[in-house]
Amino acid sequence: MLDLETMGTNPSAAIIAIGAIVFDLETGQLGRTFLQAVDLGNSMLNGGIVDADTVEWWMKQSDDAKRVFFDEERRGIYDSLMSFFSFLTISTTCKDGDVKMWGNGSDFDNVILRNAYERCGIKPPWKFRNNRCYRTIKNLYPNTPFVCEGHRAQCARRCQESGQASHRHDWRQSMIERRQEITTALRDVIVERYRQINDEHFNAAHDDEHTDCSLAVASAYYATFDTHTRVTTHESDDAWPWDEKWLKITTHRQNCVKAAALLIAEIERLDRRPEAE
Repeated sequence: MLDLETMGTNPSAAIIAIGAIVFDLETGQLGRTFLQAVDLGNSMLNGGIVDADTVEWWMKQSDDAKRVFFDEERRGIYDSLMSFFSFLTISTTCKDGDVKMWGNGSDFDNVILRNAYERCGIKPPWKFRNNRCYRTIKNLYPNTPFVCEGHRAQCARRCQESGQASHRHDWRQSMIERRQEITTALRDVIVERYRQINDEHFNAAHDDEHTDCSLAVASAYYATFDTHTRVTTHESDDAWPWDEKWLKITTHRQNCVKAAALLIAEIERLDRRPEAE
């Protein structure tokens, strides 16, 4: 179940928060939750549109609801979209974008989020045919009581109202548990791995060509690069396996993130081989 907070109602509306909860339609069991505040300015720089009517609507909301604008953990729209991408990958068993994406209205949440992915040049993590509409279910069961609990609980509440869950779900507590399970380091490595695939187009076919273990060599180079002396502590200064234009040294932490993502790419390459190594 997807739940966005936006600054407009059109398909290109600026997103200020992405919320979601995984649930099993058949058993009603609730799974992991996702909540990421998005920096409004960054969302607008990436093509998000703000409309006056929505600004006026937000001005009338409670102080608690408006805290999303000042959330200390808000991130840029690109990073937020990639984090949601990795969340779906980790939290569901669906393959190849086959997750069913429920939104509040056939022309709102899903459409706005898909447009944001496309503006950022990222392939949306669900197939268009798998869009699902919560509002339709709500209208089919009009006697289900509507209780507004604030944007942090809306996704869980909507699942419950749809009859998918039989127990209360503490959104805030689940967020604490999720952060304990998925560290910032792990999230950043996953985001970097998907950046390599979506932005650099280093897909499985590309990686499978590197039978010389150069992915692992590049990983080691990044991990051992000394950002203070600007040289590698690897045995050979010429250990970088590819053209220098692909070597993008930044901070030691970010170098390690790239190293971990490249090592994952190498492991995935090995896993695709017909014979075990």
